[in-house]
Amino acid sequence: MQKLEPDFGALVTPGLELAFDERVDVELEGHTLRGERARRTIPSCGPAAFVVLKALAFGDRAEPKDAYNLVYVIRHTPGRGEAIAARLAVHAKQHSEIVARALGLLARDFDALDTIGPARAAEFSVAREDEIDDAVADAHGFVDDLLHAARHAGLIGLEA
Repeated sequence: MQKLEPDFGALVTPGLELAFDERVDVELEGHTLRGERARRTIPSCGPAAFVVLKALAFGDRAEPKDAYNLVYVIRHTPGRGEAIAARLAVHAKQHSEIVARALGLLARDFDALDTIGPARAAEFSVAREDEIDDAVADAHGFVDDLLHAARHAGLIGLEA
């Protein structure tokens, strides 16, 4: 918590500035709770910034939802790991320490099938015991692809 005024403070989230650097407008359309049809465009965090923020969150909390969200975004981003690594390279020009820290946490937590990251992502995503092994392998594979692309882009090895 950072005090801005005697009776007013704000939480400081490392990496949050990347969300503003990688703002994506998303159009939502659907029905309100009252049944009215509505369409709105909202600003959202882009996939590379999201991966950094979720990697940091998972590194601190190890919550299954954080691991699942991280893998979900990598899986569903067009171009997947390569596209995200390319965007991380842009972020690293101004924010090398935070990008390096996030990639280091991903490497630590998703390094192998038996590490905490794939296990927690699978725990959140599947209900049936016979689907766990496939979900673990998928989670590891998507993050491993991102890390491989980050190595190829020269991002792994940045000083944290």
